[in-house]
Amino acid sequence: MTRFRTPYASYDVLDKRDTPSWNEQTREVVRRRLEQVPERRFLTPVQWALLEAIAARLVPQPDREEPVPIVPWIDDMLSENRAPGYRYAGMPSLRDAWRQGLAAIEAESRKRYGKLFVALSGSDQDALLRAVEFGGVEARHWRDQPPRRFFKSM
Repeated sequence: MTRFRTPYASYDVLDKRDTPSWNEQTREVVRRRLEQVPERRFLTPVQWALLEAIAARLVPQPDREEPVPIVPWIDDMLSENRAPGYRYAGMPSLRDAWRQGLAAIEAESRKRYGKLFVALSGSDQDALLRAVEFGGVEARHWRDQPPRRFFKSM
């Protein structure tokens, strides 16, 4: 997670904006997403900061001066309660899954390191996220959802 290198270092999809690869609808959608980033409406400030830290580890953007915003769009989806229309067995509703998952990651961080996730070193953050990915965390923090499913589906 810490050594991100894209195999497409010179490729920027935005360079396609004025080519036949994009139609007017695509241009408009991308323009709105870049210019009209939603404000926080669902996540608490603490949850937002935690998710920002997680996103920075999972989707590093070292090649960008200004990272592409990820958390605002997740928050917007949760605020609007836009779910994919299905739910995996053993998973709570989308909103509850996010709330529980973020709380569980924070609880695991405090248990293992005695600190908030955002205060951990990058290597400790990576180790904790790997533990979640492979189910090596305390089930009681996750209540009614499997940690591995949260990591791969949410």
